[in-house]
Amino acid sequence: NDLAHIFSEERRGFHLLQSWLTGICLKNDQIAYNVISTMWILSYHQHSLVHFGDYGLNLIEATSKILDYYNKEKIVRIVTMLFMNLKNDKECLDHLSMINALNLVTKLQNRPWVDKDISENLELLFKFFDANYQEFSSFEKWKKQVSKLQFSWSTVHTEKFWQTAFVNFN
Repeated sequence: NDLAHIFSEERRGFHLLQSWLTGICLKNDQIAYNVISTMWILSYHQHSLVHFGDYGLNLIEATSKILDYYNKEKIVRIVTMLFMNLKNDKECLDHLSMINALNLVTKLQNRPWVDKDISENLELLFKFFDANYQEFSSFEKWKKQVSKLQFSWSTVHTEKFWQTAFVNFN
């Protein structure tokens, strides 16, 4: 607990995790597992959640992208365990909504898993997100990014987005 607190106070540690998530973790599955395991341990501590909710670090989005590179059960399990810890924090839930974690969970549920913990975690996450998920329209996501001055690459805006933007800006 003391080490987790010291790590959380030393912001450079979270920057290091972020740089690994977007670098070496995309080349080495064991390092990805170790980094996400570290994040999972840190996510038990309230003082760490501010870093997970930091739009500048984008740890939640970077973690979800690891699943684009690896579908090994141990990695999927630790990501679901991390998301289970983060889902109850409002800022982290906003991040999970922004990355469309509900859709990610649904895709993962459609795969066969030998490890029953993965299936159980996915079911719990699905139920939670389905009941509590802040569903953002693309306009609401854009507004939130503008207000926080933190932008992420996303899909092309739809006609509905521009109609909503026009109404809201007039």
